[in-house]
Amino acid sequence: MSRIGELTKRLLKEGISHTTHPKVLEEESKDQSFVSPLLFRLSIRRRAQLVVYPLSELEVVRVVELAREYQVPLIPRGRGRNFIGGAIPLKGGVIVNTLAMNNVIKLDRGRVEVGAGYSSWDKLGIPVYPPSFRSGGTIGGFLETRTYGIGSLMFGPPSLLVEEARIVDPKGKVRTLRGEELAVISGAQGTTGIVTSVILRQFKEFQEFPVVFTYSTFREAVKDLDRILNDDHIYHLSLLSPEMLNVFGVSLSKWCLLVVLDSARETREQERILGERTWERRSMLMGGFMRKVTYYAVKETSMDALMETLEILVRRFRHLKIEADAIGKNSFSLLAAVRNRREMWKMIGELRRTEGAVINVHGIGVRGKVNEEHFRKILEFKIENDKEDLMNPGKIPIMGDST
Repeated sequence: MSRIGELTKRLLKEGISHTTHPKVLEEESKDQSFVSPLLFRLSIRRRAQLVVYPLSELEVVRVVELAREYQVPLIPRGRGRNFIGGAIPLKGGVIVNTLAMNNVIKLDRGRVEVGAGYSSWDKLGIPVYPPSFRSGGTIGGFLETRTYGIGSLMFGPPSLLVEEARIVDPKGKVRTLRGEELAVISGAQGTTGIVTSVILRQFKEFQEFPVVFTYSTFREAVKDLDRILNDDHIYHLSLLSPEMLNVFGVSLSKWCLLVVLDSARETREQERILGERTWERRSMLMGGFMRKVTYYAVKETSMDALMETLEILVRRFRHLKIEADAIGKNSFSLLAAVRNRREMWKMIGELRRTEGAVINVHGIGVRGKVNEEHFRKILEFKIENDKEDLMNPGKIPIMGDST
């Protein structure tokens, strides 16, 4: 009998829910990375052999112990809403679906199990969230695959929302991570362990007050950023091109700044109406508009370099969808989409000529999606605790593995 077969017998004996149904295996082996013209092929070819549905941290521990015993890869999964191939089982194995672990425990302290979705976040007043908040994105998935989200301008990256996290590491040991230790799971795509629950920081409630300012050119919009970002009450800010505005159902031949304040202000009625209309569709932000193969690139850059970068893109490409999200007072995440693969590669080449880091959105794995210092912390933890590379294998090549 195969190792998967032996493992399945043990799971059945111990009463841990699982399935080997082909349709389920096909669906659970995918995520939203099909939007990449390169990564979508992987999601077609790679399949897990088993999906398990643990109901508790104790069951997660047991699954990890059994996987180590039979040397079977484990791939942690939430709702599978990431764009980067984090849930694709490169070497087969077992998908660990944590959606059933969705309790909000001790609400006063904000402990939340990893499978909890946005309805729980809203109840807890969490101010930073991914664009997938309306389509079932989970707290665990957000923490494991994203380094920023809606609201990061004011509140920082997802890891700063968390006071502590409990994980089952690759050896089957339960660990509690706090402070800088959280770096080993943030953006790690489940390569360093399976997050089971987190305690969230407490935040004061505030009102989201969206407005949209329009400009004839991107130059005018970028020049206005200094003035707007000097306000400490800006919760979220996005620069949108006319083509991107169309995605939000707004037909204007204008560039705009979507500015969300943490309290009401006196503004022009049209700015407020347009702001509310655009903000209502904020699930389209940060790549949320991508529902099919999209020829896109992402770059993190400074405000000073943003003007130069946009000058190049607007001059060299037509029909550009552009979104630049402020993720700090002087830092932006720029997403640009063009019409075809040839233009995409040309655009990526142009983006590499200017200041900032081009994010490796069309490559598999952790490297190139977090900065090098952060990556080294993840790698060191991985080497120390998972030399066999059983936890989401191939996403961090170690021991000469070049997958």
